[in-house]
Amino acid sequence: MKYVKVLFDLPFDKVLTYHVPVLLDNKAQIGMRCLAPVGKRTCQGFILEIVKKKPAFPTKPVFNIPDALAIFSKEMFELTKELAEYYFTPWIKVLKAALPPGLGKKGLKSEAKPENNLDFSYQTPSYSLSAQQKDAVSQIQSSIDKKEHEIFLVHGITGSGKTEIYFESIFRSLKQKRGAIFLVPEISLTPQMIKGFQERFGQRLALYHSGLTIKQRREEWIRVKTGQADIVLGVRSAIFAPVEKLGVIVIDESHETTYTQQEKFKYSALQAAFIRGKIQKSVVIMGSATPSIETYYHAKKGKYNLIQLTSRVDNKQLPEIIVVDMNKERIEGNRNIMSRRLQAAIKQTIEQAEQVILFLNRRGFSSVVMCKICGHIEKCKNCKVSLVYHTSSNMLICHHCNYSTQVPPICPRCQRSYLHPIGIGTQKVEKEIKKLSPHFVVQRMDSDIIAQKNKTHTEIFEKFLEGKTDILVGTQMLAKGLHFPDVTLVGIISADTQLNLPNFRAGEFTFQLLTQVAGRAGRGEKIGKVIVQTHYPDHYSINNATNYDFEKFYENELGFRKELNYPPFSQLVSLTIKGSSEIKVRKDTIILANMLKSYISQIKKGFELIGPGPCPIEKIRNKYRWRIIIKSQNSKKLEKLMQNLRESWAKIPHLQETLSIDLDPVDMM
Repeated sequence: MKYVKVLFDLPFDKVLTYHVPVLLDNKAQIGMRCLAPVGKRTCQGFILEIVKKKPAFPTKPVFNIPDALAIFSKEMFELTKELAEYYFTPWIKVLKAALPPGLGKKGLKSEAKPENNLDFSYQTPSYSLSAQQKDAVSQIQSSIDKKEHEIFLVHGITGSGKTEIYFESIFRSLKQKRGAIFLVPEISLTPQMIKGFQERFGQRLALYHSGLTIKQRREEWIRVKTGQADIVLGVRSAIFAPVEKLGVIVIDESHETTYTQQEKFKYSALQAAFIRGKIQKSVVIMGSATPSIETYYHAKKGKYNLIQLTSRVDNKQLPEIIVVDMNKERIEGNRNIMSRRLQAAIKQTIEQAEQVILFLNRRGFSSVVMCKICGHIEKCKNCKVSLVYHTSSNMLICHHCNYSTQVPPICPRCQRSYLHPIGIGTQKVEKEIKKLSPHFVVQRMDSDIIAQKNKTHTEIFEKFLEGKTDILVGTQMLAKGLHFPDVTLVGIISADTQLNLPNFRAGEFTFQLLTQVAGRAGRGEKIGKVIVQTHYPDHYSINNATNYDFEKFYENELGFRKELNYPPFSQLVSLTIKGSSEIKVRKDTIILANMLKSYISQIKKGFELIGPGPCPIEKIRNKYRWRIIIKSQNSKKLEKLMQNLRESWAKIPHLQETLSIDLDPVDMM
């Protein structure tokens, strides 16, 4: 009789041993799901190990094995186990994050693997590679050929041809009969990227993104699992795609914060890629014009292989960047959200039959409704945040819990009818453009327009590419690696709103965003121009971005980080406690802080505690939030501290449900 060790979705990674009935004997494999009794309940678990020797204790039978395919391979078990240890989280929680989509009780059905299904044809580039591109490809392909785990950072200015390097690297992996995973930051990147991949690799491509239905995502997972596709293009979760022989992992725009999962199991797709690359002896390629300070620091120190691309393809000129001081505009009487220089540039660009992108940095700055008499701002009843005003529906909406309400006719505080919207939104920008000329064809690119008019990112982008739209107005999604040859003017309405965020990375976020958005101009035959509007024209992040001086920015930012002991000179852990009772949340956070202080006194040097105290956004979805931030200069000591802490909070049952651990946090709100 066969015996199996099964991991269940129970506290503290409970592993139990069962015997396998004869009827299920052939189906019982490592990585399969199974149903088995735990006490009086029937629970779902995963088979970790086959045990041939009969245990010395009585065992219960496995009830059912619902799938025809093993969900996890040995390598995926290794990956998820190591991720769990790195992020101080239960293994079962990581496994659940890595499950294929739409996995029901009926199970996955295997499809016959067709013979010679994969077409090894490859479309050669329409232009020759530059000397810098050839050198980059040579370095990466050498590591792929040796089947060695190496990490590369391709630091290339916008338009320097990073994508072609990715393609050549993937092709070399395919020639070695190994697959590839290509990660992109979010769905807005994929329409153009998918087209490029399909032209090169045809049916070998599988897609992983939220634009697919659950059924489509499950079918793509099965295609990869059964070997019908060996290239996966997708967002963060694609790092868990079941590519059996993995040769290369590409992380495009690797600086993007969307690679970090903020809900449930908090992890970085970059860290998962590093671990998976090590396990499967794969090459990992990060690419960015604006790598994070931590990534660039490690590359400079030799932890990663650094490849620099310093010129655009065909030596195209970078767009001119002009900074407009909005403080002077106000002093000189211009109250418009667009400077006089930007208005004139828009008119000139459209007259020349060219296109414009207007970018609005909404992070940290959005339209709200305020009373002009008493200063009252309408806030969410569930969260301690301002409600965002949406002009088209005349509604106030919370972007954290989706609570919505109509704009009240009078101020709830002073009972006067002086409520007016303030701030800048894409709708307001669109309205101001129409004042410039009613003949301009303007398209907003935001979640409202997509939801209300049933449009997709692809439809909006295609219309713009075809020249049917003069001006595209949008937010963060317009900064992400898009290629519009006829765009010669980019206007950044408010460049500095992120500088006011309570986050030590505020300067980095600002520099990255300005550089990425500027890179959308002048990608065709004509030279581009970028107009940056700001109230802080002397801030180093804005100065360095306008001069395309990443090295200078890196030096400035690194000095600031070193002085305050922030990453890369330390490692951060954010411990957040949430609950419906503010008093209890505060009390539990203080208990947690006292535990930490006790352990730190035993370990001694190398730690700094910030808190306990309320989060910058103190309440979300009716849950109060308090936190403690740990700064550590020693990862081994930090690991020991967190192990001790986990053992202690295991004795406080409710703390397991209310405590959230975020290692290397990106969102400091």
